[in-house]
Amino acid sequence: MVYLRVFILTYFSYNGTKQLHEEMMDRVIKAPVNNFYDVTPLGHLLNRFSKDLSVIESTLVFEIGTGYVNFYNLLSVFAISVFVVPWILLIFPFVLTITVLLYRASISATKEMARIESVTRSPLLSFLSEVINGQ
Repeated sequence: MVYLRVFILTYFSYNGTKQLHEEMMDRVIKAPVNNFYDVTPLGHLLNRFSKDLSVIESTLVFEIGTGYVNFYNLLSVFAISVFVVPWILLIFPFVLTITVLLYRASISATKEMARIESVTRSPLLSFLSEVINGQ
């Protein structure tokens, strides 16, 4: 069962990465020169390509697999808890509400950290591409 899950996740990861790369290349190639290439540094382009594709290839596959396992673990624990202590169903809506509120509060901070990481990585990639090109 584990091998099947890993195979399916890897297969969809590969296809997703391939499709995303093709769409990104298509849009970059069709972008107007004066509005895009003159304004956007090469480091930003390299950062977007490398970061987005690496997230899909490695991080996303791992997170989906972990989420799959955690979901079924949570479902099992919940079912056993309800079977052993049925009154726990009264507490569940409150716990679920608190969990959703905490998630919503933390998602904006997570997005901001990802943006800051992207901004700090771009100059380094731009510098490396200039060094490689000999500029």
